[in-house]
Amino acid sequence: MAFTHRSYVNEHKKTVHEHNERLEFLGDAVLELVSTEYLYEKFPEKPIFAKSKEGEAGQKAWLKYADDELVQILPANIYRSLPEALDSFKYITKVGKFPRWKRYYLALGGAIAMTIVARKGMKKRGIADPRKSLRETLEKWSQGLGRKKFMGGERPDVSDLVCTGILNAVREMKVWKFIAEQKSILEWYERVQKTLQ
Repeated sequence: MAFTHRSYVNEHKKTVHEHNERLEFLGDAVLELVSTEYLYEKFPEKPIFAKSKEGEAGQKAWLKYADDELVQILPANIYRSLPEALDSFKYITKVGKFPRWKRYYLALGGAIAMTIVARKGMKKRGIADPRKSLRETLEKWSQGLGRKKFMGGERPDVSDLVCTGILNAVREMKVWKFIAEQKSILEWYERVQKTLQ
């Protein structure tokens, strides 16, 4: 039971009756606690968490943006067509160090499956043009930055780090070229990267 997910239980009703889905929430909470402690210890002289109520509210809003908007629009852009999905899966399977034959089947099967999933997600969210929606999502971040170097002001805060991490995940995929064409986003991204070195 310790490693049984609810989806497995649904497929194997006759042999398995319990799952650990509730433990996922506990695991998430523990990971959040450990991550926060790590960041506080790693960056004691570089506070990444807001100290004021106003700053905290802003950070929460931008972290919500990262989860509810930026992360949500990326699959429609990564897998918007079968060739782009295949290209993304070739990268993913190469990084995963799979044997050549397995890379081929994983890339092909994954690309087909994720293209279908992405199209369903686009339909569900009312996205007709994924690139236009991504541009609008990135513009929202850019407008939030305004003239500031970072969302944290003179130095990156946790929302800068989270959004940079999200964009790092697609750095080797075709969608990155489109993201990099958004000048203010690329400049902000490069500033964050520079401060992390």
